[in-house]
Amino acid sequence: MDNVVKRKDPLIAGALSFLTGGGGQIYCGKTAMGLIFVVVGVALWFTVVGGILFGLMSAVHAKNLAEGINEKIDNRNRVNAIIEEEKEEEIEKDKEIQDQTNSFVKNAEKYHKLLQTEIYSSEEYSEKMESLISTLASKKLLCPPEEFLFALIPLKEKEILSSADIKKIKMLIL
Repeated sequence: MDNVVKRKDPLIAGALSFLTGGGGQIYCGKTAMGLIFVVVGVALWFTVVGGILFGLMSAVHAKNLAEGINEKIDNRNRVNAIIEEEKEEEIEKDKEIQDQTNSFVKNAEKYHKLLQTEIYSSEEYSEKMESLISTLASKKLLCPPEEFLFALIPLKEKEILSSADIKKIKMLIL
């Protein structure tokens, strides 16, 4: 029950139809058409010239049919390759967005942890957070601002970011 159409060799299709009018059409998956060619070919073989001409015409038709099938397959493969490439680009873009957001969040959490463990003083922490927030002015957000703000909710809930910090961030990204 596999509906996958396979490439066809135009020379084989042409040769089959020349030898047996309709053979190439059947080879290309056009059984009903091939049977009509077989019947007409048999009828025309009684006149040798008609049979040869019909065989040539059948061969050309089968060759063109095989080339048409191959062209459709090639077009479908090109479209599938483009779709796959677009999917990969979208995945890469999503990863970049996630990396950018995670980087900001992780740095803020890291600075806060350094403050909590008294490795950073309040002044050092404030400087680091101010610097982190100010980087948003020089970087283009890769995601919609609302998505970035949504990622900051845990930082606000843990009081890593103050309302003033959030206000500064909103001014920079909106």
